[in-house]
Amino acid sequence: MAVQGGYTILIIPLGTALSNLHALRFFLWMKQMQQLERERDALLQGLEMVNQVRDWLQCHLLEAQKRQKHMGAQAVSQDGRPFCLPRLWWVIRHKRGIASRAPIKNT
Repeated sequence: MAVQGGYTILIIPLGTALSNLHALRFFLWMKQMQQLERERDALLQGLEMVNQVRDWLQCHLLEAQKRQKHMGAQAVSQDGRPFCLPRLWWVIRHKRGIASRAPIKNT
């Protein structure tokens, strides 16, 4: 995470203080600039966090894809049927058998 820098306070004597219109405008302008700097710093910090999260997600996605590919290579038996799906094969065959014996309802 980035080190946050400090802010510099600038004191400029402007005649009779804030009752002077030019002094008031300058003060408001400086205040707005300070707010914009803080907003910029917060956005940059957020962007850095988003980049870190993106990198973390990309790394884990690649690991998951490698595991998935590795499991896919191991999951085929000699006859070509998947090892990891025997229960699903059984359910499909069983449902087909039940569906073929089910009576047809007339409504």
